[in-house]
Amino acid sequence: MTTFALLTGACSVSAPVHSISRIEGNIVRFEGMAVGYMDRTGTIEMQNKDGVTCAGGFRYTGSRTGIGHLTCSNGEEAEIQFNGLSSVSGYGYGTSSSGYPIAFTYGLSEEEGKRYLRLDRDFASKKKPKKTEEDKGGTGSGFSIGGDVFVTNAHVVNGCVTVTLGHSQHGVFDGDVVALDRANDLAAIRIKGWPDSSLSLNAENEVRLGMRVATFGYPYGGAIASTGTLSTGDINALSGLGDDSRFLQISAPVQPGNSGGPLVNSRGELVGIVTGKLNAIRIAEITGDIPQNVNFAIKTNSLRTFLTSNGIDLPKDKSGSEMEMPAIAELLSRSTAKVTCVP
Repeated sequence: MTTFALLTGACSVSAPVHSISRIEGNIVRFEGMAVGYMDRTGTIEMQNKDGVTCAGGFRYTGSRTGIGHLTCSNGEEAEIQFNGLSSVSGYGYGTSSSGYPIAFTYGLSEEEGKRYLRLDRDFASKKKPKKTEEDKGGTGSGFSIGGDVFVTNAHVVNGCVTVTLGHSQHGVFDGDVVALDRANDLAAIRIKGWPDSSLSLNAENEVRLGMRVATFGYPYGGAIASTGTLSTGDINALSGLGDDSRFLQISAPVQPGNSGGPLVNSRGELVGIVTGKLNAIRIAEITGDIPQNVNFAIKTNSLRTFLTSNGIDLPKDKSGSEMEMPAIAELLSRSTAKVTCVP
């Protein structure tokens, strides 16, 4: 939750959370941790001395403001709002489902946060946060792995009431999110009657520095091309930010809406799932230089574990021959759909 001003995508960073609530006249304190991802979403987990736990998610709706939702083990739920004091710290407030006020800080020590941990009118509104334009849903990309199952990023479908998959030739399919892993930013969606092809895994699980790769998706919700867009590039690093071994760094161009799209090698085999990009404008403000094509994908090792742990059949392993790029583009186009989330 501490570097959202720098990043968009899904490498995680954590920050301490201190929170208080007034429950039946008593002040109750919670301590915990917030974990934020590059796509400007995150999770919160905290607990009080009596063992009551609360967990949930949040998302930024402005440069340093956002909203979230918590569910607690005592049956309470809460809507929260937060404001950044800097790119690494801030405070928030909210109200539980029973009307109890909540105040919290993140990225601050308990001593530093004392001025914000109070429950006056300014820090404990009983009104739910108003939805902004950014809370009205969004789009991403997803790809078929066979068996009517599509894979995408967790941040694409997190908090959706309904999910649909759209394809220019096959129309729109209603989908059910059957598995979600926020920590690794992976989700599985099941639909009925997908009529086209699916992607296979790289049998050797081989990923090398400098490997040529391609991805396909629906940037800006398909506004650029309703039939989807192909991007090509190379694998620039075998780890993500902070040497996170779950990720690959790629030079293939990535835009909003590409999240959840497939990353394949020159044989059309799946080697990753596109998940985000570095925020070039913010990095330029800090360093004076604009980074070029610094984008990230989740390795298929994480996908294998995610699918297996949720009882979902793995895509077929394949070790084929080299393919011409037009053939790869056709395979990706037939296997990839636009994912639309309605919160």
